[in-house]
Amino acid sequence: MLKLLMILILSNVMLFATEDRLDDLDAKVIAFVEKTVASNENYIFDKVTILKKEDLPETKTWKAYAIRVDVILLKQEKQKNQYE
Repeated sequence: MLKLLMILILSNVMLFATEDRLDDLDAKVIAFVEKTVASNENYIFDKVTILKKEDLPETKTWKAYAIRVDVILLKQEKQKNQYE
């Protein structure tokens, strides 16, 4: 669910990007993800990394981002044995 939300929000960010703002768009994407991924009792946000960025062939002003969000897990769930 979080992935879908982030994809929708990032595509909205891309929709309003113009040529003048593309230079600092990476920083804006990172800042946006840092703000939206809120830490909770199960994990703490660590960092976000842009893995890949591509221009979309259909539109010249849109870019597709592949990002990685690193978190630190605070509570490790016990692995369930499949034979139980």
